[in-house]
Amino acid sequence: MKLTHITAQNYLGARSVELAVTTPIMLIAGKNGAGKSTLIKVLAGIVAPDAGEVHLSGRALRPGDAHGAEEAGVITVHQEAATFPHLSVADNLFLGREPRRIRARS
Repeated sequence: MKLTHITAQNYLGARSVELAVTTPIMLIAGKNGAGKSTLIKVLAGIVAPDAGEVHLSGRALRPGDAHGAEEAGVITVHQEAATFPHLSVADNLFLGREPRRIRARS
């Protein structure tokens, strides 16, 4: 994955982010206000950056395209409380991405 000159004025202020990784990201850590949540939202297509590009496996992702980011393999677990408190953690994580049964042909 590669992020090039990402800016999101309303979220990151005047900062520009540049990041290149070759292994899966398990977490992003930093001080409050450092832009961690915004960076994740840009990666996931939830927030469109004002400038810059996001590439995954050499393919450019369209800014603000959450569906396209998910199809490319970007999965996020947001820090907010569970969407449905009556469901298990696993059920909340797979909500909308539940495994489907494959029916055998007769």
